[in-house]
Amino acid sequence: MSTQSREGAAVTRPTPAAVIAALKRAQEHGSIKISNLELREWPLELFDPALVMDKDKWWEAHPAVKLDVSGNQLPDLPDEISGLQDLVTILAQHNVINYVSLGVSQLQCLQTLDLSQ
Repeated sequence: MSTQSREGAAVTRPTPAAVIAALKRAQEHGSIKISNLELREWPLELFDPALVMDKDKWWEAHPAVKLDVSGNQLPDLPDEISGLQDLVTILAQHNVINYVSLGVSQLQCLQTLDLSQ
């Protein structure tokens, strides 16, 4: 399943089991670590936490403050990233990023953005 964001970045469901497990862990501490999973596209679950949230304990979920997608093959930072409003840190080094959407500029809490190789 694939959809196109407003800027044309592909957002799909690669390696759902690993991504879902990481997102469920992130609800406990606010740090999303989906690094080194060979992702070539952004998983939908990242931008719609309701898809993986424990509905019985939604009040215990911590907002995502750190996103680690390093060591993948992601080509961009899509517009949808703007929905993760509490992000303080994005670690996206060692990807193939050649496009950063304006959505990143809407992250008011963002202090660190690492796109290094």
